[in-house]
Amino acid sequence: MNGDILELKYPKSGRAHLRIVKLEGRVMDQLLATDGHRVSSVLPTHLVFKSGVPVWKYQVVQLERDKLIFYYLVRNGDHLSKDMQDLLASIFWKFLGNSLQVEFVEGGFEVAKSGKHRFVINRVPEYTDMDQRKAV
Repeated sequence: MNGDILELKYPKSGRAHLRIVKLEGRVMDQLLATDGHRVSSVLPTHLVFKSGVPVWKYQVVQLERDKLIFYYLVRNGDHLSKDMQDLLASIFWKFLGNSLQVEFVEGGFEVAKSGKHRFVINRVPEYTDMDQRKAV
C-alpha cells in the first residue's frame, strides 16, 4: 500500500504469520535502467559520494526510462565542471544504460509533502504500473 517492495515468507518454525525476509525500499525511490531492470536508490547515493565530485546536496529525478535530471549544489557555491558532469554521467551510463540522457541542473530540488529530501525520485509512468519487477 505504501509502495515498498518486499518479500514475505512463512518462517520455518511453523508459525502462522508471514515475516519480512527481504526489504528493497520504495518503488518510487528506485531507478529504471534503459533495459528495464531496477536499480536501488542506494547505488547512486554511494557512487556520487565515491566519485569525489564535491556536491553537498543532490537529487536524481528520472522522467523517462532514458532520461534523468541530476539536481545539485556544489560546496562553496562553485559550479559543476564539464569534467565532473562527464564523470557522473558515466556512472549513470554504466548502471542504467549508455543511451541514458543526463541533464544537470543547479538547485531546483523537489520537496516531498513531508518536508523530507528525497535523493531519488522515479517519475517514469510505465515503471509504477509494472507488474513484474527485477531488482539488482
